[in-house]
Amino acid sequence: MCGLLIQLCCRIVARALTLSDMAFVFVCLSPTALVAPTKLVVLSHGLYGAAINMAVLKEELQRLGGADVRVHCAAANEGRTRDGVAAGGRRLAAEVECIARSTPSMETISLVGNSLGGLYTRYAAGELLDTASGRLAGLEPDVFVTIGCPHLGVRQFTYLPLPPPLRRLGPLVAGRTATDLLLGDAGCGEGGASTPLLVEMAREGGRYLESPN
Repeated sequence: MCGLLIQLCCRIVARALTLSDMAFVFVCLSPTALVAPTKLVVLSHGLYGAAINMAVLKEELQRLGGADVRVHCAAANEGRTRDGVAAGGRRLAAEVECIARSTPSMETISLVGNSLGGLYTRYAAGELLDTASGRLAGLEPDVFVTIGCPHLGVRQFTYLPLPPPLRRLGPLVAGRTATDLLLGDAGCGEGGASTPLLVEMAREGGRYLESPN
């Protein structure tokens, strides 16, 4: 019915308007053109993943949220998931900031991370956190979700016990990211020179654990 009304209005004004004016009227009458999104949802893929991995989830969230929601599949880490959690988290944070600036109507932000993407989103949230206002990239935090994320690393949480000698092979599979996941890094945490990054990110009261809450 709405579509028929739009077509009827366009036909009525077409007689008095030029083609360019006609295009302007059609955009103004479009229902979606009247709604600016206020809710940002950022989806982050996992190890060796790509933005397209989150396409089905994006489609469903967009369908449920409607025009008031903008669902974005992060692409900053495509082909770049081997250089560590911190590097990926910083790239994701920069991408989120760019999106927030480009859409002034945004009010809230939700973060969803799949597998390694969950660590990226947690690190990015810590980077984006304004401790004074509690906002992320200038937006009010709404929902934080991780799916199958190795928050505690994988050193003691593999399907089979991993002997220490085999852990040295991790970087061959996933570079610096494997070192982070196996808690083999040192000097990355704020809690001390010997604190692995994931341990620091799980520290109670730390910015990486507090920011998503």
